[in-house]
Amino acid sequence: MLRRFFRFTSLSSVIAIAACSSSDEQQQQPTPDAGPTDLCQTPEDQVKTVRFAPHSISVAPGESREVRVFIEPDVCVPTPVPLEVANAGTAKVDGTFIANLQSAEAMVKIVGVAAGKTTVLAKFGPSSAILEVDVRPKELPACGAVAKGNLAPGGSVKAAWNASLSVAPGATRDTTSIDPLDEASTVAPFDAEIGCAADAKGPDGYEALGPAVSFAPTEKKFLRELAFEIPVNPAAMPQTANLRHVRVQFTSKSLSPRFVPVTNPRFEPRGSGWVLRFDAPRLGTYQAFVAKNAGTVKKKRKLTHRAVFGFSMGGIGSSMFGMNHHDQFDLVVPLGGPMDAAHFLNYSLEYHFGGFCERKAGDPVPTTPCKASVGKPREMYQHVQWFEDWWHQRGVDGTGGTFGRDQMVNIFRDVSSAWGDPAFANPTNPHVAMGITDPKPLNEDAADYCGDPAKATVAEKGFYDRKYNPDGSLPVIKFCDGARQPEGPGKWAPGGKRPLEMVLAVDYNKNGQRDEGEPVIVQPFEPFSDFGKDGKASKDEAGYDAVDNPDPAGDDYDPQYNPLGTEKNGLWEAGEPFEDIGLDGVKCPTGETCKYDVGEGNGKFDLSAGLSTFFKRDGRMQIQGHPLSADPDGGKWTDDALDQLDFYSDGGIRDIFNWGTVGYHYMGAFGARNRPSVYFNEWVHLPNVEVKKENCSLSNLNDCFDPKEVDWSALPKSVYLRYGDIDANNRWIEKGDGQHVGYADQVFRRVQTGLFYIGSRWPDADRRYFEDPPTQDGLPPCVGESSCTYEYKDSTGRAGPVTVLLPPGYRSDAAKDLRYPVVYFLHGYGQSPEDLQAFVLLVSPMMGQGLSSRATRLQKMIMVFVDGRCREGSTEPECVRGTFYVDSVRDKGPKMDKYFQDLMKHIDEKYRTLGPTEIEVTE
Repeated sequence: MLRRFFRFTSLSSVIAIAACSSSDEQQQQPTPDAGPTDLCQTPEDQVKTVRFAPHSISVAPGESREVRVFIEPDVCVPTPVPLEVANAGTAKVDGTFIANLQSAEAMVKIVGVAAGKTTVLAKFGPSSAILEVDVRPKELPACGAVAKGNLAPGGSVKAAWNASLSVAPGATRDTTSIDPLDEASTVAPFDAEIGCAADAKGPDGYEALGPAVSFAPTEKKFLRELAFEIPVNPAAMPQTANLRHVRVQFTSKSLSPRFVPVTNPRFEPRGSGWVLRFDAPRLGTYQAFVAKNAGTVKKKRKLTHRAVFGFSMGGIGSSMFGMNHHDQFDLVVPLGGPMDAAHFLNYSLEYHFGGFCERKAGDPVPTTPCKASVGKPREMYQHVQWFEDWWHQRGVDGTGGTFGRDQMVNIFRDVSSAWGDPAFANPTNPHVAMGITDPKPLNEDAADYCGDPAKATVAEKGFYDRKYNPDGSLPVIKFCDGARQPEGPGKWAPGGKRPLEMVLAVDYNKNGQRDEGEPVIVQPFEPFSDFGKDGKASKDEAGYDAVDNPDPAGDDYDPQYNPLGTEKNGLWEAGEPFEDIGLDGVKCPTGETCKYDVGEGNGKFDLSAGLSTFFKRDGRMQIQGHPLSADPDGGKWTDDALDQLDFYSDGGIRDIFNWGTVGYHYMGAFGARNRPSVYFNEWVHLPNVEVKKENCSLSNLNDCFDPKEVDWSALPKSVYLRYGDIDANNRWIEKGDGQHVGYADQVFRRVQTGLFYIGSRWPDADRRYFEDPPTQDGLPPCVGESSCTYEYKDSTGRAGPVTVLLPPGYRSDAAKDLRYPVVYFLHGYGQSPEDLQAFVLLVSPMMGQGLSSRATRLQKMIMVFVDGRCREGSTEPECVRGTFYVDSVRDKGPKMDKYFQDLMKHIDEKYRTLGPTEIEVTE
């Protein structure tokens, strides 16, 4: 899915990266001041930089708070970095910073002396940085008078005591916008009220940072996030705490107090006090808390020094393989979407294969096409579509491919090959629909039965379907697809030749081909009422009111606010009513199980084998311990197992596959286990990043993002970043903003951020500056060069290319005894590891950039690009184009789990990988 990525990235991002390190500098020899292994060149004044993280702090008198001060580039001799306090009567610096070749950073304590504000100035050559210091007592701010007002786009309601609610100007309808999200993300004016709520008791071990603030109407939800501010006192935090320790508690009439993840959290000064500002899509009561022992709990962490990092198809693969083998990885980084099976498959079966008018028994056979309403989006960033018009934003870049119907058919075929058909239960051929006895080999792009009733018909009669063939009177066929209309890559056209055998169709006119409007059949599970474990719909629960109390039992599923909710979560749970009439949803007239049905009358809830496989392998369901899931190979997700793993993911808000929404659901796994997690919209909101218009010549401030400014220590162990501006103009949307891969600089930032997040979790990885000797010809792969591609064959005989990128300096004499962590990179659909050779241009400068320093340079790591392309099997190709890095349910399909496991052993044997160690971390 990224086959065009490196073509367009080279136009801007790669050039910019390469330009960061001059050829003159690379050719310079180490000075006498350098250490025995590091290269060092005395820096010129014009390249010197000094920075603080964070940029501002609040501390109580008599207490202290640590800040990080760091420089770049490296210095060759000990160099003092002065730290000057503007008002010594307000605060003082406890500690000094003398930079040297081994250390380009220092943690210094700022001690509060007396209430007031001051600054600390750091100097490094002509460069300087300012730390804002606010010394204040630990008393918490109080609520005040109620604030009311009509809130419309571009407006805000503010209380005099530093609570506010705002709606962005872009939340109004723009009839000229080409953005599919524009209409759903509008906010109609409403009457808002901000007031004091009864302070909710936090969990044991937590203390409040400010009052509980009620934002009314308290049950109101939106399809975009609003901006909230609640009064807090950061000086009340434990001296060792930072932003990652702050938890936001939410309460409403339907939901009891619970911590929820919020978007873009940040402390900001307001008037004479402070606020915690964040974005959220729901009104209710919010209050900030912090653990009393934040930043003091010491734990042992076992590092494997492995991470798995994937894009697109590789994102799915990394979330599947990495979470299944969580004991073998420190980090799982799926970009462009982790696979959330429950959400994605329910969505796909409803929208990709739905949208037809239902037919009741005895109704006349339709003679004209009939499209049912698919409704409007039900959640943020969701794209609605139907079978004959798969969503695709026309005329924009950033998708990483055209994704026309032909390629989408291939993707669906490969998905069914990997996990089994989620839409049907075929006992003999698990990757195709019920009734298909002779599935086409996956390497065939055209089927011989298209339009031939004799070959295409699965059943003349007796194939029942609850929605479209309830009396079984109409013929059901297998069919072909893949043709498109000129005006849209996803618009159906007649004449497609590619077999789409995971679904079937009702053949109204009995011509042996699926024509416009003829419904597509899916039968994933027995009919059930998704009412939750209490077996009652919200409207039937005591106290129900559509506006003031829409969920009296508090069991409605919400990935952010109620991830353990069982009503409307798309999954069957014990207690929910179901009809034991089989997957076809029709009671068999003979009183037995009909020929093309499964599960009728067996006394249990049934679902397709493919759907069951998806659920068993799904990371979110495994973490939540859902009964339909299975334990991962790495062991149960105990609290200790969760402590051992960090998770970073992203998704585009205009992604063709809805990854901006899918990842939102996946993050609910961590919320369900009460694990600290956070969302971000774009990069400028990451901790400590302050990109200002006066310092950025580009129209999009995110394009001036520098990962070296991020305070990675302020991020919790699970992070989800949505990229794309919800209010982008047409020019940016056409450029690819928020698309499947994003526009060129957006793609680069995605890679960059994921890698720096990984590096921040490996404190023992090497950051020294070495240079490799010249490339030597005639040596084995990756012996005389820093990157190579060669064929690797696993213990079962499966062969495929592997690309290895060694870190800068790996081949130098100075580094011959050093070992390095490994990142396994999983590519997109239709790609091969060889396609990622250009990655060298992106990664190498980040790990070996002479103008950075040990404090800012990306930790050195071995990058291994794992083959996920379908390869030739012993008798036929494994699949169509992509394996998704999982074990296929087909006997002749790829067994990627074994391949991946064997490859990791091979890499450990052939290269200087850093093995497991145990370190002490502070929670």
